[in-house]
Formats: sequence, C-alpha cells, structure tokens
Amino acid sequence: MILLKISILTSKPNNFLTLPVNVCAPDGSILACGVVHSGRTTKFQIENKGRDFKALHVVCKLPNGKILHQAADVASKKAEAILRLNEMSPHEWLDWATPFRSMEHLKPMPSSERFARSIGKVWMTHWVFENENWVAQDLIALEQYRDTGMQQIVLDTPHKPQLIQVGGENVAWRLISLPPGGRFR
Repeated sequence: MILLKISILTSKPNNFLTLPVNVCAPDGSILACGVVHSGRTTKFQIENKGRDFKALHVVCKLPNGKILHQAADVASKKAEAILRLNEMSPHEWLDWATPFRSMEHLKPMPSSERFARSIGKVWMTHWVFENENWVAQDLIALEQYRDTGMQQIVLDTPHKPQLIQVGGENVAWRLISLPPGGRFR
C-alpha cells in the first residue's frame, strides 16, 4: 500500500477550488480517481498489488481544458504531489481565474516573438436598473491591478440588477451581468 498526498498550490487560498484527479501508474493505467481541494491535503491509499512503483503520476484536467501533470516519486511507500496553479498565471492577482480560463495569452513572450496589437482606448459604463429604467451610475474601484493588455478591478456593487458595458476603438462592445451586491473582481 502506498500513501499518496496531493495538494494544490496557489498564491492566494481559494477554499472553493475543487479539482478532479486521476492517479496513474507509470504504464498509464489508472490506479485511483478522486478530487483535491485547495487549502488542504488529500490523501489516497494506492494498492500496488505486488508491483514496485518508482513514481506515480497525478493528472488533473482543469475546467478550461488544460491538463496538469505532476510525477510523485515513491519513497518507502509514501509519495507527494503538488499541483501548482500559480505558475499558469502571469500575476498572482490573476491566479484566482486560472482554473477557469487559460491565461497563456497574457504571459510575456520574448521580444523576438512578441506581436504587439494595440487595442486603443477602452471605456466602461456601469448600468443599474432603477425605477424600470437602466441608468448609468458611477462605480468606485476598491482595488486596481494592471499590466500590459490586462486589468483587474475590484468593485463593491449595489443590491440591484446591473451590467457593465465595455467597448473601445478596437474592442468589441459587450455587456456583462454583475452579481447583485457585494465585492467582486
């Protein structure tokens, strides 16, 4: 019997993050299936049935379709694997989004490969539904983070139906529904 410990490493704890994993033998056969949770270590008891494993492979498929793979060396019937989600995000402030959407397009590339496309000026309007009408209202950013081509804003919104409208010179206009009331990114 081999005791395998699996944990998820992120730059900021996310107690709601739960990911499915398969534990595989070196030949690719699945030895165990389960889920791992952010913020705590998940333990698997792997039956080796007389086989001598030097390593186990932990495979995790993220909601965005990306596959994480981590080899866990087996030493004296114990092994440990750490799934590192923070390496997929260009900044720790975007780490919360990495399981849900690929951030590869935001990672810096060498200048020889870089294709700079200007998005021009971008604007944002906050719409709130009041008295049976949509009204533009000011919205104060609690926190802001930005880098080339990306921006994250933390907002505190009222308890009413609301939308954010985003558009720009070279950005397609879109409406994004916001949760009613509270902080969100």
